[in-house]
Amino acid sequence: MGNLNFNVEAPKEGEELQSSYEDKVVPEGTYKVEVSETTKRDNSAGTGKWLRLDFTILEGPQSNEEFVDFFNLWHRNKEVERIAKEELSRLCRAVGIDGTLDDAEDLHGLQLLVDLKIEQGKDGKTRNRVKKYKPLPAAAAPVAQAPAEEASQESGAWPWPEKS
Repeated sequence: MGNLNFNVEAPKEGEELQSSYEDKVVPEGTYKVEVSETTKRDNSAGTGKWLRLDFTILEGPQSNEEFVDFFNLWHRNKEVERIAKEELSRLCRAVGIDGTLDDAEDLHGLQLLVDLKIEQGKDGKTRNRVKKYKPLPAAAAPVAQAPAEEASQESGAWPWPEKS
């Protein structure tokens, strides 16, 4: 990769440490997305751990934009945990996972549709929130080619060009 020779600057007083893309808010709408990364971390309050999923938008004007969603799967408040488990279950069903998700990395690369909304958090910051996880529509059925094959067999010709 070569010599980057990059000097990391110390944070300025009061500056929050976070990725710059988290400051962006994607417009509300339905998006085709891919799970690009998963991370398990302690929450800031020290009351549990959450699973963070990073999503990348795959199509449209917001293509390549990223957003995150958090699931408080391990929390001292059992209601918070229950809600997180329900939401993650909805996501898993949307990508075709039933039963047990053994490793969060099994979600990497899986695609689905999400309905994104914009909400203001308790901290006053505006952020995206996934309101619904949906499976991708079934692929269009392939066009039947039997009539062309039958016609070519009747005429004695192969349905593909012969090599010379």
